[in-house]
Amino acid sequence: MSDVSKTKRIFIASHPQSRSTALFMSLCQFRNAVGILEPFADAFFLGPHSKSQEMKKIVGCDKGKSVERWKKHCIDLTADIVVVKDHALFLGEDFDFIIENFIIVFIVRSPHLAFTSDTFAESDLKLEDFIEIYESFDISMAKSYDMSLDLFRKSRRCSSFEPLLITSAELIEKPCDTIKKVCNWAQLPYSENLLCWDYSREMSLNISLPDLTVFFLENNVYFKKCLESKGLNSGKERIVQEVDFVPYFRKALATSLECYDEILRINQCN
Repeated sequence: MSDVSKTKRIFIASHPQSRSTALFMSLCQFRNAVGILEPFADAFFLGPHSKSQEMKKIVGCDKGKSVERWKKHCIDLTADIVVVKDHALFLGEDFDFIIENFIIVFIVRSPHLAFTSDTFAESDLKLEDFIEIYESFDISMAKSYDMSLDLFRKSRRCSSFEPLLITSAELIEKPCDTIKKVCNWAQLPYSENLLCWDYSREMSLNISLPDLTVFFLENNVYFKKCLESKGLNSGKERIVQEVDFVPYFRKALATSLECYDEILRINQCN
């Protein structure tokens, strides 16, 4: 393990259904790298200050870590590389902590694709069931894009290390070039090993899975499929043409598109 002052901390800022877990798994392939998967979401839903008692009951955890404990954990890790991935939505007032302690790579996906993700399109949910289960999904998705835009703006303005933006299409369609781009930005050596992984017990020891993440890993077949996949292969972003619940998201989709387009516009002006 390296000295804490030499540890390179990378934060992957994302929104739901952005392919960010694949990027996380790729960066965790570096030798002497450790990862933490969505600790701020864990504190948001399960921490002592959480207002989501329903989620605590569903997960079966009423004593989750606080944001402060997770932040301390992020700093105390002294591996050569520390990779943390989370949604901007759950960072709340911790933008400054992320900007001061991490270099930040953003990954965004077109809302048209994120809202019609195969996670939902291939489910057996009927429209009425989907709306009941994901009652606030449209609001949280729109807020996720909005918070991603806020963090992107602030990190470009305040960070001493220029943040990087990639899109899910780049990652899926040109994985080799995209991971090379990330490596060049982070000043890390590229290796083809970053394009493939095997989520074995040995690798799991290097990745911290908060209680909420463990719950989703055990109960969400698509999350598990991504984590336990064998790596990145060149392909095309899948476009789902017909999803019956899309009209329900029309307002949130429009708001998300505005934020997404603005993120791309700001990046192009760099």
